[in-house]
Amino acid sequence: CVDLVWRESAPLNVPEVAALRDRVVESGRRWTLRLAPEEARAVVATVTGGAAFAALDDFTLATPSLEDVYLALGGAARQGLVRT
Repeated sequence: CVDLVWRESAPLNVPEVAALRDRVVESGRRWTLRLAPEEARAVVATVTGGAAFAALDDFTLATPSLEDVYLALGGAARQGLVRT
């Protein structure tokens, strides 16, 4: 999981950032991406080492939580766990 927090707005004029737009969950200035570890590291390297860095306020790179895995496997956040 990668969280990117932009200072004002995402620099969509940077092609590498614009390419991520369809894959993010956006909440205000925060972009959250659920990626494989190798891809997550590549995204962090791209935004911290290129033209997007000036627009970046903060980022977090973390392994998926149990909730992330549950939701990725089709769990519904609104229902919580359902006993069957």
